[in-house]
Amino acid sequence: MSSILDHFNKGWTPRKEQRNLLLAVEENLHSCDVIGLEGPTALGKSEIGMTIASWVRSQNMGVVLTKPTKVLVNQDEKNYGDFPTLKSAWDMPCVIYGTAGKAKQRLKRQWKGHLSECTGCSTYEANRLDAKSGDAVLCNAYTYMAHRLYKDVLVMDEGHNTVDMLKSLHTKTWWKTDELRWPTSMWSRDDIAQWVTDLPEGFM
Repeated sequence: MSSILDHFNKGWTPRKEQRNLLLAVEENLHSCDVIGLEGPTALGKSEIGMTIASWVRSQNMGVVLTKPTKVLVNQDEKNYGDFPTLKSAWDMPCVIYGTAGKAKQRLKRQWKGHLSECTGCSTYEANRLDAKSGDAVLCNAYTYMAHRLYKDVLVMDEGHNTVDMLKSLHTKTWWKTDELRWPTSMWSRDDIAQWVTDLPEGFM
């Protein structure tokens, strides 16, 4: 069985604090349900998180590594290209609109986020299924919760934001219910007023 230190970024040597934290995780992973790591900026917590995830994966366990933002997901994907990544549909290369970037975001704004070609995108769906059935995935925390990418171990960067993310996810799900579905065809204050009038009795 390999040591967790063997999975530190190749070519780099963990600092004393990183080494101590990693060894503590290795010692306690199977005896604790939750392990929290707290440290100052520049300690290298992201490197620690990826090391833990890579080590867990080598133990034939499923692991999800989450980041609080898409920017950090992209950064880790660049630094650790061999770790499977699930991005949002808007951040993936597209057979219709080409490489994700400013042009695709401009189209999203132009069509108010509703491009018919993106509904049920087969490329994204294939990636989502791979992430769900595979042994490891790197994604943002919202994607993890929205798609229920549950595995044996969850390594969550910036875990203190979890409660706020759960609230946001619940709110988005709530607005998609049949009774409260937010209409996509409102263009005026009169449209909004009519929608409010049509809400279920007792809601307001």
